[in-house]
Amino acid sequence: MSSFFKRSLLPLAVLACAPAVLPSIPFAHADEGMWTMDHLPADLMKQRYGFTPTAAWTERVTKASARLALGCSASFVSADG
Repeated sequence: MSSFFKRSLLPLAVLACAPAVLPSIPFAHADEGMWTMDHLPADLMKQRYGFTPTAAWTERVTKASARLALGCSASFVSADG
């Protein structure tokens, strides 16, 4: 396929997908669900989830790590290592 056809098909593909995507835009919103531990929104957590994090809980979570079944892992890393 020539580069001319590749370049001309991209705008057509975007236009073809637009009717499916555009109606969902008014319903899309951010959850604000990712926070850094030094700016933990305790008031929002209490309001939204009915839970007030203590200093001990925050320290424990900060030092925690997670490993998922498919080999994925996550942890909090501080400036001190």
